[in-house]
Amino acid sequence: MASLKPFKGNTQGPVEEFLRQVYKWGLGVAEDLVSLAADVASAAAAASAAQSTANSHASRHIHGGADVIDGDRLDVDYVPTNYTRNPGSNGTVDNDELTSHLEGIDDALASMTGARTTTYSGKLLSVGAGGTANHYWHPYGQTGNTPVTALVQAQVLWGRAGTIKNLRFTNMDPLASGGSFSLTLNINGSDTALTITGLSTNSTGQRDVTNSVSVSAEDKVCFHQANDGGGLNTGSDPSWSFDFVEG
Repeated sequence: MASLKPFKGNTQGPVEEFLRQVYKWGLGVAEDLVSLAADVASAAAAASAAQSTANSHASRHIHGGADVIDGDRLDVDYVPTNYTRNPGSNGTVDNDELTSHLEGIDDALASMTGARTTTYSGKLLSVGAGGTANHYWHPYGQTGNTPVTALVQAQVLWGRAGTIKNLRFTNMDPLASGGSFSLTLNINGSDTALTITGLSTNSTGQRDVTNSVSVSAEDKVCFHQANDGGGLNTGSDPSWSFDFVEG
C-alpha cells in the first residue's frame, strides 16, 4: 500500500489542499474562541470592579461613612396644609428642606395638648310623665322616643375610660308645668354628682358645668329623671348634651 507523501513546496493534490484549508480554518476558530474567552473574562472583571466601586460609593454616603449626605438638607417641595414648616432648626435655612418639614410636624404634635373630648347630644319627644317617681333616659335618645321606667332598658355599655362632664339641658318646645324633676348621670345603677335639679317642661338653658364623673370601660350608663310628684306636660321636646374626655 502506497504511503502519503509529505507536502513539498507548493506541490499538492486536491485532497491535501482541502485538508490544509480545513486545518487553517480550525486554527482560526480556535484563535477566535481564545480571544472571545479573554474578552468575556475582561468584561466580568470590569463589571465586578464597577460593582465594587458602586458599593464603596454608597457606603461613603450612609451613616458612618466617610462622606455622609446631610439628609436634613434634602429638598422637599411639598407645601403642607396641616402644619407650618419651621426653617432654622438643625442647620436648615429654607422651607423646602426636609428638617423644616419635620420640625413643623413636631411643633404641630406638641400643640395637640390634652385628651380628646367628644360631645354627645340626645333628644326625646317628651320627658317622663309626672306622678311617676323615676324615669330613665338613654344617654343619646332620639326624637320620637320617651323615657322608660326600667333602668336596664336605658343603660348602654360604655366603651372607653374617661370623664363625663358639662351636662346641659333645654326644652326645644317649652310647656308650662306644675311639677319639676332632676336629671342625673347614672352609672351602674347609682346616681352620680353630675346633675341638674329644678327642671320642668318649661326649662331652657340649664346646666351643670361644675361637676365631673369618672367612667370606666364597660360601665353601664344612662340618665335618671327623678320627679317631685307634680304634673309634667308631655311634648316639650327635651334635649341635652354632655362632654366625654378620654383617658
